[in-house]
Amino acid sequence: LALKEIVLLVQKKNTEVSSKDPSSRAEYMVSAITDLKNNKRRKQDDVYSDKTAKLRKTLGQIKSLAAKSNTAKTSSESSLRISLQDILDADTKGRWWKVGASWVGN
Repeated sequence: LALKEIVLLVQKKNTEVSSKDPSSRAEYMVSAITDLKNNKRRKQDDVYSDKTAKLRKTLGQIKSLAAKSNTAKTSSESSLRISLQDILDADTKGRWWKVGASWVGN
């Protein structure tokens, strides 16, 4: 079937169903299909595609930075081995895992 025929069938069904119980989802679907048939793009779709492109670019940058920082180190070397007990004893034993942290005591 051609797109024009599909649109006509969907609109016909929608008018039959909407006379009983109108649905905003169905109306949106019909308008989206009509816009597709008329080769129109919605402003909302443009906004979402722009946001998606920006997020993909940002994620790609983060991924490449993470890959660069982990090339010289293995995952075990780059991760910090701190136990829960070390965190709980920070007041008495100090925060040894922080760079430049100093603690005076036993």
